Amino acid sequence: MMRRASSVRYGPGDNSALRLALWEVWKRRCYLCLKPVEFASCQIDHIIAKDVSDDLLRDLRQHFGLPDNFDLHDPHNLAPICVPCNGPAGKANTTSVAPVVRIQLDKAAKYRPAVVARVEGFGRSGKVAEHLLQVITTDLSRREAIHGATGWRISRVMWWSPAASRPRCSGTSPLRCPAWKRGTV
Repeated sequence: MMRRASSVRYGPGDNSALRLALWEVWKRRCYLCLKPVEFASCQIDHIIAKDVSDDLLRDLRQHFGLPDNFDLHDPHNLAPICVPCNGPAGKANTTSVAPVVRIQLDKAAKYRPAVVARVEGFGRSGKVAEHLLQVITTDLSRREAIHGATGWRISRVMWWSPAASRPRCSGTSPLRCPAWKRGTV
């Protein structure tokens, strides 16, 4: 099975767009345990381990009928995984379990076009996608992280608690809140 070369692949540096695309296309679930996973704790896993020896990779290509140009870092070999499953106790050497790996590789091959299209779409949509990705990956419980990650000023309204009858600032009206007046809330 030959396919057009793609620049979408796992690599050193920021893989956030790839991780987001994998997470969305695989329906926000860990591919191993099938449980829902939050994006913040989602990781990228190589179905066939990225550190397999050349000899073992050649044998696996032959065994699974993979093309000679099969790339371990291509979306055809990548899937979203939760932290427990990706840890040493959660993931045994699954490369040797042929039926399981075959099923996972087939699913990744099926999802590959959608993953590539999403990642490439992020690039075409420019700065908007970049900022949205930063917001998605930011810990929203820390307002300084939001301001630092996006460069956007947080609306003062966001810091009002809908459950409370007063602003989170100082327990007084916004006009009496020093942080509100300074614009630091």
